[in-house]
Amino acid sequence: AVAAAGLAAATAGAPAATGLAGLANGWRRAAQDIRQAAAWIASQPRLRFAFAFLATVAFVTAIQQPLVVLFVKQVLERGDMDLGLILSAAGLGGIIGAVAAGSLASPRQPLRNVTWLVAIDGLALLLFAVNQSFPAALALFGLFGAIGTVVQVNLATFLQHETPEERRGRVFGWIVPLLGPLSLASVFLGPMAADAVGVVLVLALSGILELAAGLFGRARLPRLGAATLGPGAGGASGQSGEPAKDLRDFLRQL
Repeated sequence: AVAAAGLAAATAGAPAATGLAGLANGWRRAAQDIRQAAAWIASQPRLRFAFAFLATVAFVTAIQQPLVVLFVKQVLERGDMDLGLILSAAGLGGIIGAVAAGSLASPRQPLRNVTWLVAIDGLALLLFAVNQSFPAALALFGLFGAIGTVVQVNLATFLQHETPEERRGRVFGWIVPLLGPLSLASVFLGPMAADAVGVVLVLALSGILELAAGLFGRARLPRLGAATLGPGAGGASGQSGEPAKDLRDFLRQL
């Protein structure tokens, strides 16, 4: 009877032990996948640049989200309904951006598009910060929504073009772990900075930094080589070497 009871206890504990071992193995495989993906991204100059650029832009732009509510209520002196209209304008702009992405999501020049769009978004944010007109705020927020959608499409195009199919899941999986903590830190710091120096100044500074990030990113692109923008993007380096001409080419797509 004692032997039978011991056998029963051992049998009952076996599934639990197997489950814990399987869970531990799963965590080890996940950690290994993360390390391999990070090492591979670090070994690819274009992806390394893209992730660094994306992280910088995410930190600069995340600070804007909590400040918009303060700006609308304190500076524009509007209520909750008008705040909802402004946020809805961003959603409408996102739909328009999804339609426009068809002409602005070139597989040959996605990063060029992203850098110019980030610069334009920063300039628009600077205008938003100094604006006192509610209709203008609606229009600018619609523009923010459109730009955000087109940026996401171009980034996805770039990552798919630069990453072998068997590595895409791991590379795309790094986006949230990288951007999440940066965005949270930015969201936390934004209201603190606004309390110290004012919401208008913080939004304006964020716009200036975003504009600078976009222009710096565009200036950095020619150094990354022909494959940065994909084959046949134009010119020996895969893009125009003159930013002014390149900007005119980009604006003609709009």
